[in-house]
Amino acid sequence: MKKIVSCLLVFCMLFSMSATVFYASDAENLTNDAIYQYFEDGSYTVTTLSVDIIDDGISLCDAEPESYLLQAKQHVTYHDGNDNKDWVVTITAVFLVCPACAQSGMCQSSDLSAEIFDTSWGMYNVDERCMSNNAYGACSMKNKIFGITTKTVNIELILTCDRYGNVTVLGQ
Repeated sequence: MKKIVSCLLVFCMLFSMSATVFYASDAENLTNDAIYQYFEDGSYTVTTLSVDIIDDGISLCDAEPESYLLQAKQHVTYHDGNDNKDWVVTITAVFLVCPACAQSGMCQSSDLSAEIFDTSWGMYNVDERCMSNNAYGACSMKNKIFGITTKTVNIELILTCDRYGNVTVLGQ
């Protein structure tokens, strides 16, 4: 009896572990666990990912009728030392997934945006692009008081998609 209980506990522990690869074919809306990064001044960022199938069953690939467009969003949310949410930087990428096609997983679009809640912050040095099966976005978030930069948080986000719709986080 103890062996059965032990096996069940081990199985439950393995089942509950999170993965860094996200399989879009398994569900409509997938998310990963949040990743926290803490700074010396008590501020921190929270990074999350969501993956959605935005157009299922499109016929862009004659050899594979089950092709689809996949949208992945990675969010980096910054909280100051008082736990106030100051800004969110988001990379939004669209990938074409057609497992039988040679170009499957290719990035169709990439967009980097920021939602700012504390007006002393701003987004600078924005770089966004698609590179093969990668969506790339980078920027500097700067806190300025009377035109003087008091804090800079550099963000670099890279999402990649394989030919089967598995999204992996490479940046941040």
